[in-house]
Amino acid sequence: MEDALSSVLDILDVQVAASARLEAAGDWGLAFPEPGQLKVIAVLAGQCWLTAGDAEPAKLGERDCLLLAGTQGFTVGSSPDEVPQPQPLVLPGPWPPAVYYQATPGGQGDGRTILVSARLTMDRYAESLLLDRIPPAVTISAATAAGQRLGPVLDLLSAEAADPAAPGSQAVRRQLTHVLLIQVLRAVLATSPGPAGWLAALADPHVGAALAAIHAQPGDHWTVAGLARVAAMSRSAFAARFRELAGMPPLGYLITWRMHRAAHQLRTTTDSAATIGAAVGYPAETTFSTTFKRVIGQPPGRYRNAVRLAGSQEAAGRTRLALAKGAS
Repeated sequence: MEDALSSVLDILDVQVAASARLEAAGDWGLAFPEPGQLKVIAVLAGQCWLTAGDAEPAKLGERDCLLLAGTQGFTVGSSPDEVPQPQPLVLPGPWPPAVYYQATPGGQGDGRTILVSARLTMDRYAESLLLDRIPPAVTISAATAAGQRLGPVLDLLSAEAADPAAPGSQAVRRQLTHVLLIQVLRAVLATSPGPAGWLAALADPHVGAALAAIHAQPGDHWTVAGLARVAAMSRSAFAARFRELAGMPPLGYLITWRMHRAAHQLRTTTDSAATIGAAVGYPAETTFSTTFKRVIGQPPGRYRNAVRLAGSQEAAGRTRLALAKGAS
């Protein structure tokens, strides 16, 4: 049976939008714009200081990893007192696979810091499923058990980033970044105090088992008693524990998940609303449409049309940008 985290990542349609290796030396500082959705940063060599938004500067050592989420800009530098330079001005994008700042290619022993980073995107219609549930910045120390599990992935990422011209390097880096994200989310689940909503429920072995059942079989006729049996708890204890962790009762979560699953199908398939509704437990199309509008904010047909229109506009924008670059 597919686990709950995997099913959510499927709905989010997480993609690696860009990845790069940054080598910096001397006294340096860079101010980056907001990540937008997700950004993963790992220190392969040396150390640096990173400040996200208004938070206190955090020191990152070799093999430490950081997950940034949301709309706060951040700075990275050799010390917390270094005045950062705007990254778009001194190192404008799009970046090549390897970027050097006050460092020369192939240089050794100059106290350089080597970072790998990747910007990840997800479906904007479903991003709240994750972005509303994690802190804006999560540091995974190499000294922790979670950090040690990241080690093999960082080794592979380091090798690929050091040889970006190798056949298939870009594809390998995309896949490794996906693995790195999942490992970081696992670390988020293990933190105390933990995350909110379904992530908190997922970290609980009993409630997490019920979540996995809901995600794997959303169209089943679930009851609180049936989910309690899956969780190996009494009905009353399960209901109370589920509400405490997820912030809503079990059947409320079931309905919400069904509608997010249906929304994903509306975005990614040509199946009719009636077929999609039946698959998530609503054989009566009118009942499905009413519930979908209450949870998502608009009826299934209008939602699908809005998604298609937005996609067409984004594609047209990319075409205009490509034509403008070609003419310049």
